[in-house]
Amino acid sequence: LMKNIVDVVFTALTYYIVGYSISFGEHGTPFMGKGNIPADGGYMEEHSGVLYSKYVFQMSFAATSTTIVSGAVAMRLKFFVYVLYSLIAVIFYSFVAHWISADGGIL
Repeated sequence: LMKNIVDVVFTALTYYIVGYSISFGEHGTPFMGKGNIPADGGYMEEHSGVLYSKYVFQMSFAATSTTIVSGAVAMRLKFFVYVLYSLIAVIFYSFVAHWISADGGIL
């Protein structure tokens, strides 16, 4: 249970600070996006609802991808190592989300 809570909390923070800009940054390449750090609406209040709903939607997939591994490594990893894995997995998910979901992505 503790690993799942840590997954959701650290995924939300990591994806908000770094992951969303990699996934949906405005000035990027087909490999990764750049900009929009953190994922706030800035001064575009009319678009902030769409931005936050996209953030929550993608963050739930990032949290799911780390939580699936939580069951596979139960009692096999120390807690600190699992937290590091969780952070790295969210960053990796951000690249894949850009490839698939962004307008200028590879796929």
